[in-house]
Amino acid sequence: MLRIALLSLALAASSTAALAQSDEQVPSLAVNFTDLNLQTPAGAHTLVTRIAEAAAKVCQRDYVSIADVVAMNQFKICRDAAMVEAITAINNPLVFAAAHQANPYMMARR
Repeated sequence: MLRIALLSLALAASSTAALAQSDEQVPSLAVNFTDLNLQTPAGAHTLVTRIAEAAAKVCQRDYVSIADVVAMNQFKICRDAAMVEAITAINNPLVFAAAHQANPYMMARR
């Protein structure tokens, strides 16, 4: 059973510089969920929250401000892609349902 979800993707999925990075340079963060029971809605929800927090950390840039619309859009694209990648890799219906409940639009694009 998969116990660690790795969020691996470029900081800005839509930028050419990010796409030019090799796999070794792509930021990633391990999300441990050995303490969770993914057969319960509560465990699934907690994992989705952890994945969202890790995705935000992986995709955050120091210079991103709310006034920088382009950077904020790149952040959201990166964060959503990281979450979809991790949730898909886990392949658990309750985790998918919890993610869909949190953000139906993001999971619908999967």
